[in-house]
Amino acid sequence: MVRIAVYRTNSKGCSIIYDYLGSKFDDVRWIERKDVVQEYIFGFDVIVFPGGWRHLYDATVSSRFFYAVHRYMMRGGNYLGICGGAFLAWLLDLARCEMKYLRLLPYYMYY
Repeated sequence: MVRIAVYRTNSKGCSIIYDYLGSKFDDVRWIERKDVVQEYIFGFDVIVFPGGWRHLYDATVSSRFFYAVHRYMMRGGNYLGICGGAFLAWLLDLARCEMKYLRLLPYYMYY
């Protein structure tokens, strides 16, 4: 079973992404800043950062947030960034991290 965490943001599409993933996978959960800094994310196979500014703000004001996501990826975690979440991946320099599950989310989403 694949465990997926979706970072709750101010994005209009955040709930749409959560609902869509919940219809395809059995274990999809919301996470927030405290879950990242307390490294609760290490229990998930993939973390999803949808659009919005919340995670970008959290990453720039909290080194614990920044390094927790980076450590998660360096230990083989998987990341899906959409819009602002893709920009966050660039901020964290995640392109240097090895991906474990290619094609984990092989679905197209339109909204």
